[in-house]
Amino acid sequence: MRKEYYREMKVIGKYYDVDETNKIVTINLHYGNASELIDNTIKSENNYAISDEVMENIENKVKKIPLVYKVRINLSIDDYEELDPKKLLENINDFLELNHYNLEREKSYNRLTAILLLVVGLSLIVFNVTAKNQGWYQDIAFEIFDIMSWVFIWEATTVAFLRTSELNVNSHKIRIRICEFILSDKLGEILASETSFGDNENWEGSKRIEKFARFSLLFSGAALIASAVVSLIGLIPYFSSAQANIQEFELKTGEHISESTYILFVIIYGALSITIYIATLFAGISALSTYIGRGPFRKKLSYVFMGIVFIMFALEISSFILVPSSQKVLTSILLIFSGFCYLVGKIVMIVINKKEEKEIERIERNEE
Repeated sequence: MRKEYYREMKVIGKYYDVDETNKIVTINLHYGNASELIDNTIKSENNYAISDEVMENIENKVKKIPLVYKVRINLSIDDYEELDPKKLLENINDFLELNHYNLEREKSYNRLTAILLLVVGLSLIVFNVTAKNQGWYQDIAFEIFDIMSWVFIWEATTVAFLRTSELNVNSHKIRIRICEFILSDKLGEILASETSFGDNENWEGSKRIEKFARFSLLFSGAALIASAVVSLIGLIPYFSSAQANIQEFELKTGEHISESTYILFVIIYGALSITIYIATLFAGISALSTYIGRGPFRKKLSYVFMGIVFIMFALEISSFILVPSSQKVLTSILLIFSGFCYLVGKIVMIVINKKEEKEIERIERNEE
């Protein structure tokens, strides 16, 4: 054992009970009255709302214990004021579970924020290059937009890896570290105890298949949004450089085309393309909405988006097989993979939601 670590445990041992054999540190927290644990601003007839200060105090105490040790929390209360210790411990468990759900939700929002920042950064890069090629602005403006795009990308990296990693650590503090929670009286007699914090299946949240579906929707939603935005930006040259495009077409094909014919083609092609790209954009937004648990805009629209993505998925596969292009291999693979992830994620979530609705109905019938 290193001297520094030995010294740390000696100091911890002055204030907490250390079981070196089982690697358990017992933290004894004393309260005069049970009401000190209660948040009286929240009213409930049959339950006790636990104070945020109490939960934060427990978390801060757990932080100080080295990771190799499990933690046993013992709340020693002199006067329970006719409160039921078992009910009080059940409510403490409820609030620990609520904190866990809140951290999981924050992680989901962080991942969503990171992916959207990345999409904005990449879209700015594409727009910047397109705008410069079109001669909309000079080098100074180009540099400004280039810096802005990389700021978004770096911020996405920070949110994805640093903030989410911190939340991952926090979410496991209670679940993994606490091995037992005890309520005792002033004489040290144990009135209630709970040892299932780390193993409680309710804390597991989503099953693996659901997590896979949600991450599939996160990836595919971001990819569809990025594809739609980049494609919309790619339409700019068709609308802004009619004469140059006519000349390029005539050089490649050797055929003459009038400006009015080209404009008509651009209007039809542009209208169809914009419709498809906007539908793709909303399909991506629908996927991200499902990912964070808010559900699609409407079920019927969700099925429409699934149909659009399926058609795009089928067309992209057909194009990849029948008209292979070395220049578009990576783009085609990305679009095919994102379309596959979108469809799989949506189908799995629909099946899971229907199954859970039936389960909730069954539970409610049993409770009645």
